[in-house]
Amino acid sequence: MLQEKRALLGAWYRSLRILHRGGFMAAKYYGRLNVWLGVPVVVITSVAGSTIFATSGDPATKPVQYAAGAISLLATVLASLQTFLAFGDRAEKHKNAATRYGELRTEIQVLLSTELDQTLELDKRIESIRQRWARVDREAPTLPQRIYAEAEAVVSARMAGKNP
Repeated sequence: MLQEKRALLGAWYRSLRILHRGGFMAAKYYGRLNVWLGVPVVVITSVAGSTIFATSGDPATKPVQYAAGAISLLATVLASLQTFLAFGDRAEKHKNAATRYGELRTEIQVLLSTELDQTLELDKRIESIRQRWARVDREAPTLPQRIYAEAEAVVSARMAGKNP
């Protein structure tokens, strides 16, 4: 019976390592997307605003004013996309989930480093971990498949001793 529990905890440990690493990878990915979309919005709005201000009242600069207006429209579209896609919020949610998965992983790692037959109320501790994991899963954003696969490959290699 203890072998089955050790095997279960070992499988959970591996899964939580993947989710822990994948969560931080997703947080980094969405954080980068947020910057890639946010920086152009700031630059474009600054250029458009200063161009319109600098050319106001001069009839010879009408084409420049029209171009600045188009750039301003582009900035509005990009800002709307940034708000709609909420990459910054996604990054934060993945980071929070990764932290919680890491806490569960560490708890299992500690359990696996002890003699399970001497662990008090082992079944209750396993059930507690299962329930908390289910709660984290309900609240956590889904990892993109590409990121999950990458995290799984890294964890598998590390657990095999290849340390990528």
